[in-house]
Amino acid sequence: MPGCKSTQLDLTLDKVLIFINPTSPQADKKSMARISILSICIALVIALSDQAFASSCKELRLDAPNRSMSRIPVMDQDSKWICYAYAASQMVDAWRFSHGDTSYNHLTSPPATAVFYASQRTDFDAKDVDYGWQSDAVASIVKNGSCDYKAIYKKFGQKGLSEYFGELKKYFDEFQLKAYRQSINANKNIAARAWNYVADKVDNLQSARAIQCSMRTANSETPVPGLFEITDALAQPTYLKYLEKLFKPVCQKNLKRITGVPVAKKL
Repeated sequence: MPGCKSTQLDLTLDKVLIFINPTSPQADKKSMARISILSICIALVIALSDQAFASSCKELRLDAPNRSMSRIPVMDQDSKWICYAYAASQMVDAWRFSHGDTSYNHLTSPPATAVFYASQRTDFDAKDVDYGWQSDAVASIVKNGSCDYKAIYKKFGQKGLSEYFGELKKYFDEFQLKAYRQSINANKNIAARAWNYVADKVDNLQSARAIQCSMRTANSETPVPGLFEITDALAQPTYLKYLEKLFKPVCQKNLKRITGVPVAKKL
């Protein structure tokens, strides 16, 4: 490549030092121009080498037919910081499908994974589902089971995931604030309103199943917890325990137990 040979640029030790420290007193316009040419040449050589190396590699798609991720759809975590739960959920499903499980319509719910993992963490006192360790989330799925993706979030509403969790926290905060100041009867009214908060997020099912509001537990046909289950959830001491109590009855109907998945051990 013309102009790239060091003999043509006549790089002396001083000029190399100038390259390291352009503010050196020895620096001049001519030297800096030569150094710039050399920098461009080096960058071109590196770029062309990388391109040549990349062109020799064949594309490998894990989502191609018969590959490990071929039955794993692309999901959207919105702006919620639970990427660890999405990665863990999809890794578990990929393992299931490549080891004989043909329940392809059952996909592990990342929001449920985040809730059960965060509410049971022992490494520190978590306040929210945000942030976590993928390997620990896999262990949580093995421990708690795989909650069907269709049972959580899709059933509670079609809002963005951040807004969805934000609304659930709003209900908890409101109940906690009023529960300390009002009578038992008033608290029952708040619990009934909380049930409606959740039921309203269901795809127009609450009007046809309003009778569920008087039930103690969830009916086998309804995708939301019963009134007393909502009350128990709202009365939990922390936001995460509230979410755990809220999600459990929803997940229970289609919960899949996971066995055989290798789980990393903590050092």
